[in-house]
Amino acid sequence: MQPRQPPAAALRLAMLRICQQNGVAYAETAALDGLSGAASCFLQDLAWHARHHAELANRSKVVRTDAAEAARGVLPEDEEETAGWVNPALPGVENSGSSLFEREGAKGRD
Repeated sequence: MQPRQPPAAALRLAMLRICQQNGVAYAETAALDGLSGAASCFLQDLAWHARHHAELANRSKVVRTDAAEAARGVLPEDEEETAGWVNPALPGVENSGSSLFEREGAKGRD
């Protein structure tokens, strides 16, 4: 049984398989379509949350603070996003988000 992979690693693996089966041009188009769809869903969710915050404050229009509060509710915390995922680069080490990249990147600059 394979350990669970972080979403980014799973996405890279899926894109590699698409490239191998259908070619790079198809994979690029699929990636752009997927990114466009994901961005659209994210923005719709963010807009809904911002409208909800405005309604809770008895306002008919969304203001900047509503959008900021909505972003805090929509964007996952780093620990939530990567909790329990195994880091494929360092087996036995859990992925800790960008901090692993920063540590590894800092080694190369020394």
